[in-house]
Amino acid sequence: MWANSRSRFGIYVFSLANFTLSAVTLIESTEKVNDCRDAKDDKFLELALAARTDILVSSDIHLLELNPYRGIEIIKLPDWKVQYLDTQK
Repeated sequence: MWANSRSRFGIYVFSLANFTLSAVTLIESTEKVNDCRDAKDDKFLELALAARTDILVSSDIHLLELNPYRGIEIIKLPDWKVQYLDTQK
């Protein structure tokens, strides 16, 4: 088991057994951005752009206030679950 703990956001535990190397894609940022009020969050925007993702799931207010960001929807996990998981049932 691997645990990542952040005091503000609670504890998230992920089982590495559920992941395989074939399911992992390493992404390097290709463009520098300085669009977030919290400069430490710019790296997430850079990676989302490099990955050409449609959705960025976050609980960070600085990222959420940018929604939408260059065509990327930035939403909270509960909203993602309602919009994308619950519709799959």
